[in-house]
Amino acid sequence: MITTKDLEEIGKCFKQSPVGFVKKMINKKFTLTILIHIWFLKQHKFGELITIKTMNSKTLTLTLRNMTKNGLIRKKIYQKTPRVTKYFITKKGKALLQVYMHIINFAMENYSREVLVDEKPKKIEDLFSKEILKLLK
Repeated sequence: MITTKDLEEIGKCFKQSPVGFVKKMINKKFTLTILIHIWFLKQHKFGELITIKTMNSKTLTLTLRNMTKNGLIRKKIYQKTPRVTKYFITKKGKALLQVYMHIINFAMENYSREVLVDEKPKKIEDLFSKEILKLLK
């Protein structure tokens, strides 16, 4: 059995709450939306990403910069004329999307009345194609 003392010892390993850290990172406006657009929709350029509803160029610039700093995406500049900048998902970004898919699955299975139009429990495999699910592995 785990005791309070055990939890206190484990807690000494952390500078901050791992859950709190990730929560802060994904709560930044549009972070998950941008990951989804880059990975699933293959939208890699700023001009493609700016089409996300309600996002302006300043917000997109700040979010891309923050995501690059956190290692969720990487920026690649092609020295063509005109210069082209593209963004690609990293292993960390892909791993975060896998966690995100588990959260979606949890909500659909356990809170179907609150999150699904037909209110019937579903698994992620019921909504996403095999091609999309393969991308996450």
